[in-house]
Amino acid sequence: MTKFGPAQGLDFENASFVDARDGILVGGSDGTAILSGTRFFRIQAEDPRVLYNVVGIAKAPNGDRYLNGARGLVYVKAADWRAMTAQPTQPLRYTLIDTLDGYPGAATSLIEGMAIDSAGILWFGGSEGIASLDTKAPLRKASPLPVFVTALETPTQRYRTIDGMVLPPGSSGLRIDYTALGYTMPERIRFRYRLEGVDSDWIDAGTRRTAYYTNLGLGEHRFSVVATNEDGAWNPAPVTFSFEIEPTITQSRPFIVLCVVLSLALIYGLHRLRLRRSERRIVEHMRTRQLERERIARLLHDTFLQSVQGLTYAFQGLANSLPAQSTMRGQMEKLLDMAEDVIVEGRNNVSALRAPPARDVEHDLTVLAQSLAEAFPVQFSFTSTGTRRDFDPIIADELHLFAREAIFNACRHAQAERVSVTLEYDVRFVRLCVRDDGRGIDPQVLADGAPAGHWGLRGLRERAEGMGATLEIESSPGTGTLLCLRIGADMAYRVRETIKDR
Repeated sequence: MTKFGPAQGLDFENASFVDARDGILVGGSDGTAILSGTRFFRIQAEDPRVLYNVVGIAKAPNGDRYLNGARGLVYVKAADWRAMTAQPTQPLRYTLIDTLDGYPGAATSLIEGMAIDSAGILWFGGSEGIASLDTKAPLRKASPLPVFVTALETPTQRYRTIDGMVLPPGSSGLRIDYTALGYTMPERIRFRYRLEGVDSDWIDAGTRRTAYYTNLGLGEHRFSVVATNEDGAWNPAPVTFSFEIEPTITQSRPFIVLCVVLSLALIYGLHRLRLRRSERRIVEHMRTRQLERERIARLLHDTFLQSVQGLTYAFQGLANSLPAQSTMRGQMEKLLDMAEDVIVEGRNNVSALRAPPARDVEHDLTVLAQSLAEAFPVQFSFTSTGTRRDFDPIIADELHLFAREAIFNACRHAQAERVSVTLEYDVRFVRLCVRDDGRGIDPQVLADGAPAGHWGLRGLRERAEGMGATLEIESSPGTGTLLCLRIGADMAYRVRETIKDR
């Protein structure tokens, strides 16, 4: 003897009937279960209530089944019954014969039996009496019902539906009405609907014929609805209806593009403002440094050089008082000549401390190249592009020093045969490029910033940083080197008279 309980899938509170003629079937207050293997499985149905309180089952000669349940007579074709017993977890396909078809009330446990006589007549009972059904006669076979989407309503207006219709901006809350034409038993018609992009699955609306949506996005939408016929069979294909919600001004593509453009312009403007502030700080730093150099130059000129000059005059007077053939006078004359050399050197250094005169960068580069060509076997070329403009004196001096160091490195260290210099004038920047066909720079050296014990490459980087410029270096062993110094126009060109005016 085998005992079955909740652990074996039989968990009904109250059993309404048991049938063991063709497999074991148990009916309960909240479903019907069938034994498959060593455990019971509840029979699944689209409407589970049709299998509540089943009080009897009958089998027709062709294998069709009839179950007497709480909502009426459940008719199952033989093939559908076999499919269910093979896979008890799959939903059972059935046809419900209820009070609209003449079922007498509801299933009752007072009349539990069901029988099919020799003429194929099924006899069964309900709460209101005994009824019969000719199992050999075909059941009603309803055709798919025509389904229509009848109206679309916004908070301000109701529209007749036209496929592809366009709704005004702001129509985010909608009511969609639909229906199906069924004349015999419209109470049985059920609906499902779905709005693509909003509903992830079909919405079971039951007999309700209205769908509601809020906060819909702009653009195209596609609404689908499907209905059952009076037999409960779903239409093979849904009815679809498309509509479009126009964007508001703030949702329109031109407005979005305008916002993107304005945002990019704002970002660019902030970037330019940051660059200008950075350039101004660099200019002020260079101006402060130059003022300090000029202050030191004045101090040296007005104190040290004047004092040394005064001493030389005093010693010259003393030397003049000595006899012309005196050994002491000869020694003093030599010392005075040396002192004069010191004064000249001091004046040169004082001049170097002051702001440099305006340079002709192109001329200076040409002269520099010619002088280096005499010392090294190098072919040199110089070109300039764009409209020539005057440089800020300090920037001109820095460009000259940068080019001299770059050309010297190409001649001495890179062992180049050809060196070309390009000076590019642009309204936004000035670019100085020095290219050689030498042995190139090792990638590790570029990564480290400079070879050990050498300061030329590092000096070029520091000079570029001091000018607020960017330095780009392209090089690999055996392919030569390209150095490009790029300075913003606000820094490079003499927009104002001198740095003092900045």
